Amino acid sequence: MSAPPVTGLRVVLSNCADASREAEFNAWYDAYALDILWPRQLVNVQRYCNPARPGDALQPRYLALYDIVTPDPATAWPETRDHPTRPRRDKSPLLDTVLAATYKIVRAAGPARSGVTGVLAVFSDCSDVARAGEGRAWRDRLLSEALASGAFARASLSMNVEGVPEQPQHLDVFETTRPDAMAACEALLAQMQPSGTLAPPACVRMRYCDAWGGIFMTGD
Repeated sequence: MSAPPVTGLRVVLSNCADASREAEFNAWYDAYALDILWPRQLVNVQRYCNPARPGDALQPRYLALYDIVTPDPATAWPETRDHPTRPRRDKSPLLDTVLAATYKIVRAAGPARSGVTGVLAVFSDCSDVARAGEGRAWRDRLLSEALASGAFARASLSMNVEGVPEQPQHLDVFETTRPDAMAACEALLAQMQPSGTLAPPACVRMRYCDAWGGIFMTGD
């Protein structure tokens, strides 16, 4: 039987509240991430880290991505969180959450995920509704050129489904399988700077945009 299609992503940006206890934090997070796969609405988890980041509200150190396979991605996290059969684990006091949100995938390209070593994740908003088409065109171009470069194996464009104005409304994820994952991601990130060839239009407001290397992953 083939795996169900991934319809969305549950995303968490976080930091460890005590840098001297990061090993403890990561051990807790890996176990917690496996627990919340139990009801089978979230089927995979990928955890990433950028060790060069200070771990603050502007540059979170950790990124977690959970694949959603339910027809309506907006219901997956509430039903998982409250599911009576899910193993219960207390939240760690070391978890400092910067963003927790759910996104629906609107476009994906590339083969099924395999051997991902790192990601570039781009969280953004469009500041002018009248120019939303410019933002969509830029994101489509970013996906196409990232894959055409050969540095990325898969990419997805997603939209927020929680309806919370403070949350970034768009999430674009570019996955690399290269051994030099951080270098590949940072090269694309450099092209997105104001002077770069893939700089966003003025109507796009970048929120979180960074490279992360893989530290823990499960398969379906």
